[in-house]
Amino acid sequence: MPFGLQTFDSNGVLMLDATHRIGRIVTSFESGATNSSRTVPELQDAGTPFFQITTNADYFAEYFAYPDVTITDTTVSWAFLDYQIPISPFGPAPRRSVVINVGVY
Repeated sequence: MPFGLQTFDSNGVLMLDATHRIGRIVTSFESGATNSSRTVPELQDAGTPFFQITTNADYFAEYFAYPDVTITDTTVSWAFLDYQIPISPFGPAPRRSVVINVGVY
């Protein structure tokens, strides 16, 4: 007879099984407004890394430049995608700091 942890929704559909891979956040940090990188030792041999960005978006969120994030081994890097705001008389989009959540699954 099989055993282990399983959770089901109200219709009896299996939602989570002990054999499923579940992500967990290992660290979170602010990007600031400059291109940079950070070493995250917790990513070493811990599984498949992922990131998620959180920001205080508002009505004018499309008028800001946000970072492009990459993960290589234990290094999380980010570089801002600078662009010109397309509505005159605006110029370059200001960079917006975000929270970068890094985890593994």
